[in-house]
Amino acid sequence: MAEEEVKVHHDTYKCPNCGASMHYDPESRSLKCDYCEHVIKLQDEKSSEELDFNSAEKENDLSWQQENHVFKCQECGAETVVKKTEMSIKCPFCGSNQVLESEELSGIKPNRVIPFNINDEKAKNQYQAFLKKKLFVPSKVKKMTIDCIPQGTYIPSWTYDTDTFSTYKGRLGEYYYVTVGSGKDKRTERRTRYFSIHGTNTTFFDDILINSGTAISGKELSKLEPYNTNNSNVFSESFLAGFSAEHYHLTVQNGFNQAKEKMAPVIRSNILKKYTYDVVDYLNVSTSYNDITYKYVLLPVYIGNFNYREKKYRFLVNGETGKTTGKYPLSPLRITIFSTIMLIILAAIIIIVYFVYFK
Repeated sequence: MAEEEVKVHHDTYKCPNCGASMHYDPESRSLKCDYCEHVIKLQDEKSSEELDFNSAEKENDLSWQQENHVFKCQECGAETVVKKTEMSIKCPFCGSNQVLESEELSGIKPNRVIPFNINDEKAKNQYQAFLKKKLFVPSKVKKMTIDCIPQGTYIPSWTYDTDTFSTYKGRLGEYYYVTVGSGKDKRTERRTRYFSIHGTNTTFFDDILINSGTAISGKELSKLEPYNTNNSNVFSESFLAGFSAEHYHLTVQNGFNQAKEKMAPVIRSNILKKYTYDVVDYLNVSTSYNDITYKYVLLPVYIGNFNYREKKYRFLVNGETGKTTGKYPLSPLRITIFSTIMLIILAAIIIIVYFVYFK
């Protein structure tokens, strides 16, 4: 098997030996020929470059738009970026063949990518291991071999860096206890002593990750994190050979609004750490965001659809780390047995407490 180390241009997917198609192989991090197994080693080029947020609208790459187009799934609505030489595809998100060309590709070209680090077979094995850890999955499912091939897909995301400066004003309270009454009416009461606070806070945020696609939800993506976006590769379409990529729906500007929502509780927590308190009456925070930069990073995700008893269970696997999430079959018998055992234990505890404290 021949191997050579060159930097491959993004549209060079034909094998120089036999002319057959090549695909990106996660295990060797190379382009590999599907026919003669010729290998072209890809350069592992990292970058710490961040893009200026204020110039985001100007970051349109005409070559990216001219060489690719978008197909939209009529079943799930996902939009997939493919080469213009590819005229029809199968939806990688739901498996539907009802995929039609939607529109010319527009917008920003990715500048970073996290390549797939595991292959589809290992992704399937990760899901099987995931199932075996679930208490209510039927025994039959845990023992069977999953009959599906997960599809490797790159999910679009934004990451943001920013320095924040906040001013705040609020009122916190500390509990204290007093003894009131006398005789049989003597008792201890909890009261609150309030005090006012104000000041400033600075917090730096690095690579706040925001999902900019629609094929998987932000909640699903959070279950697959972390992704090492700070150590991602310079974007090359060579990493996409044999895989698909979703086009972003959330703009870089709107993505930053979601990033603010992620940053707000962190800023609030950093402010409150400065004080000793038991209760927050109110806390008003005003924040400015400075030196904002961003990256457009493609994240590797395997999407699989496992069919069991005429029901479809979708699962997701982080293509970098193997972390897995998703749906799975449930055994009514196992749930019933578990619920019965828990009720018996609860009843036993109640009986013990009754005899210890009330008899």
